[in-house]
Amino acid sequence: MSLLRRRNWALPKQPSSIAPDHVWSNADQDPVPPEKWTWTGWTFTQYWLSDLVTISTWSAASSAFASGLSATDTILLTLVAALCNAIPTVLNGAVGADLHIPFPIAIRASYGTYFGYFCVASRAILAMFWFGVQSSYGGRCVTPVRAHLELIK
Repeated sequence: MSLLRRRNWALPKQPSSIAPDHVWSNADQDPVPPEKWTWTGWTFTQYWLSDLVTISTWSAASSAFASGLSATDTILLTLVAALCNAIPTVLNGAVGADLHIPFPIAIRASYGTYFGYFCVASRAILAMFWFGVQSSYGGRCVTPVRAHLELIK
């Protein structure tokens, strides 16, 4: 029954590199030091473009084809949609990119320490939802690929 006591779950306070000892902080909440800044403009571009190479994007493009758009129109539509997606994404990441702090810390400025947990949890739930959507689309793609591979044999 010792696990049910709250004090048995308490962890020792970790030191922070910038905060005084009496402040609720640790090294994970500190800004990233300059020697650990490894991302470049090219890295950010590749990371952003990786969002375009998903099953959801491919299905959106195939739906545009099915509705009668040409290949050029479909590519332009996909790129315009990606740019529309990039604007709020860049604005959301601007604080972290400028101050080099993680999202859970940046969100505390707007929502406070405890309501910030809600924002982090809702972001995690949204990530799980989209992982499920991508997995569902991926599972639907496996069946025709398997059927095609059996025809090749």
